[in-house]
Amino acid sequence: MARILVADDIQDMRVLLTAILQKFGHTVVEASSGRGVVKILKNEDEEDFDLILLDVNMPELSGIEAMAKIKELSPDVKVCFISGDRDKKTVLSALSSGGHDYIVKPIDPAILQEKLKKLLGTGSTEDFAVVKLRAKAELLGLPMPIDFWVTELSEVHLTFESVIPFEEGGLIEIKAKSINEVVGEEIVFSCQSESVKKNKDKYFVRCSFVGVHENIRKKIRSLAMKGTKIDDTVEEAS
Repeated sequence: MARILVADDIQDMRVLLTAILQKFGHTVVEASSGRGVVKILKNEDEEDFDLILLDVNMPELSGIEAMAKIKELSPDVKVCFISGDRDKKTVLSALSSGGHDYIVKPIDPAILQEKLKKLLGTGSTEDFAVVKLRAKAELLGLPMPIDFWVTELSEVHLTFESVIPFEEGGLIEIKAKSINEVVGEEIVFSCQSESVKKNKDKYFVRCSFVGVHENIRKKIRSLAMKGTKIDDTVEEAS
């Protein structure tokens, strides 16, 4: 199993994450600050880490500030930021600093386990209920409006189809009016594209959520469990 470094200035959070990770069979080392992370990584007697769970906001040296040293000392280690802050600018800043993913507190053990599978490359089984839908979506930041259709939605990912390809690993922001209406909240999903598959003249892009709050995940879970259906094409046809 993996060797994971957990860095958080709040002791209760370190204890909780350590207990969850050990239950999954991983070996855990704890750090209470960004400086503590750097100190551990500098220790020549330490084995390499497979993953670092890194809190964003820590005194003296924040997680984002510590990333420069982490990349210097352990360039191959995967880093997943954890934070109670879901502000778009914070998420983008963390990911652009070199982070591979971003989980918003409070952390659901099932979500954490799914993220670990992705980050550690141990494969992933679809353990989450999926909402099958066809919802017209808007991808933010594109130079021109293009129709996109979200075809699948779960607590950890969504899939959309497009007529243009997307680079794997890229950050995408997606908003779908009909999904927001059913959930009852204005949501812009920040995602990382995981895979891009072509079928005839269409591309199917599977994206993993980053920085999605647990309250939103619960609403998506509720939609899936109720068997909610969304089909914007029916409305268009009428």
